Formats: sequence, C-alpha cells, structure tokens
Amino acid sequence: MWRIVENRLWQLYARVYDTILLRFLPYRRLLRVSAEALNSAPGWKVLDAGCGTGNLTSHIARTRPETLLTAVDFAPAMLRRAARKVKNNSKVTVRQVDLNRLLPFAESEFDAVVCVNVLYAVEDPERLLRELNRVLKPNGRFVLVNPANQPKMRFIVQEHISELRLSQPLLWPFLLAGQVLRTLPQLLVFTLVNAHIQRQQEYHFYSVKRLVESIGDSGFKVIRSERVYGEQCWFMICAKEFTSRGIDTHRERWAHLA
Repeated sequence: MWRIVENRLWQLYARVYDTILLRFLPYRRLLRVSAEALNSAPGWKVLDAGCGTGNLTSHIARTRPETLLTAVDFAPAMLRRAARKVKNNSKVTVRQVDLNRLLPFAESEFDAVVCVNVLYAVEDPERLLRELNRVLKPNGRFVLVNPANQPKMRFIVQEHISELRLSQPLLWPFLLAGQVLRTLPQLLVFTLVNAHIQRQQEYHFYSVKRLVESIGDSGFKVIRSERVYGEQCWFMICAKEFTSRGIDTHRERWAHLA
C-alpha cells in the first residue's frame, strides 16, 4: 500500500515538475549551459545520469542531433515523461537505472557524462562519482551540477524576475502575473510533494572544497567551476584524469605532496 502511495506521489511530482521549472528562465539557461559544456561531437555517446523528466536529454537531442544519448533515472513516472519527449528519436535510449547501485554499463563506454542536481540525493555520492568515472572514456568530459546547500527558491525566482525585466522591460509585470496565476495550483503541489520527498531521504550538500576533493578522489580534474541557478548550485566542468583503479595512487601522491 505504501509503495502505491509513493508511486502516485512521484507521478504527481513528475506532472507538475515541468509545468513549474520550464517556466523559470534560470532553469532553461541551466539546461542550455549544461548541454553546451558537454561540447559533444557527432557520434559521441553521452550519459545523462539522473535525467528526471528528460528536459536536458531532449535539449541535447535537439541541439546535438548526432549525439547518441542514454538517459537513466530510477523513477518510472519521470522516465515515462522523458521517453515521450524523445519517442521519435532513435539515437536516444531511456532506461530505468538505480544510481545507488553499480551502473549497468561497460568501462569507458561513454565519451561524456552529465549529472544535474542528482549527486546530492544519492545514498553515497562518492560511489556514484567513481562509477561515473569508470564508465567514462579516458579524457572524457564530465559536467556536474550540484546544490551548494539546501536550495532556496526565492533566489531563483529573483533571478527569473531580473531576466524577465531585462528581456521585457515594459511587459514583465503582466507576464509575471500571468505565470503566477496559471501555475499557482501546480506550484502548491510541487512545493508540498518536494517537502515530503525531502523528509524521506538524507541529502548531501558539500562545500566547494569538499566537492572538489571528492571529484578529485574519484579520478576527475576540475577544469571550470562557478555558481549558477540563482547561485544555488555549483556548476563544474571536469575531465577524467585517471581510472577509478588509480584512486589509491592519486591519494598517495597528494598525501606525499602535503
């Protein structure tokens, strides 16, 4: 009975997720910069680890049509929406995968990996980082977005309003009022379900120092980092520096230098 209730909650959450987030200009920009950061070439195999409702996957599929995409998530309700968005694209595979377990992919299978606002919600972030390193090719690109702390929607809303004012200096109050009126019921549901989900699991919010250390210990080198999404998230572009089997050597090297 409880599992049925949880499944229906996820179905409800998936339904309102896009209605709310896709109206936020900061969210749409986050999708764009994440896709651009992959810098994928034709024929590249890209893994979207924790694809949710498939917004990033579908964006990459539209803007980089020669990319071979694999989008994974654990929630069937999310995956159904993701699959509908790319149903006519033979280059995209959507499948159910639990990121708390070993990934069902071969070593060095992907040219690039993207993981947006997922790492903080898994049971063991370091284990997931090591798995993403394992399935990535040598020198492969890894794009990571992770909340700097418990995200505060007011900062994202403020950034949305600022961007709206810049793009529509005369009409922005009317546009904003229309968005609020159209989405108020969904926003209430989104907030309540999100609060319930937060109570059900432990989240991992790292300082930038701790996050960079975890990324480095997992075999990646951080190339670029900045705050995005109302400055609520860290955005990092990384490269695979060595395989997960080289982690002990990496730690010994840094210990010696220290």
